[in-house]
Amino acid sequence: YRCAVVMVTTTVCGKHRTYDLRIRGAYIVLRPPPKCLEHYLKFERHGTVLYERNCTNILKRQEKVGSYEPQNDRCGNRVN
Repeated sequence: YRCAVVMVTTTVCGKHRTYDLRIRGAYIVLRPPPKCLEHYLKFERHGTVLYERNCTNILKRQEKVGSYEPQNDRCGNRVN
């Protein structure tokens, strides 16, 4: 498969559900394949593109990454 729609549930700022469109690296050039985007839009109508060309190098980084600490201020006034 070229892509998958994955449901992601978080408990930061209350329970919140989003959907990710995950695309196998060999299939992405500049934008998601139309069929993949069509399936994604069935679940998530207000999606945001997070992909940039340098994403393919993210696992090659040698820098240390700190542990995750939730930020209360990022929730704003969102009501879940």
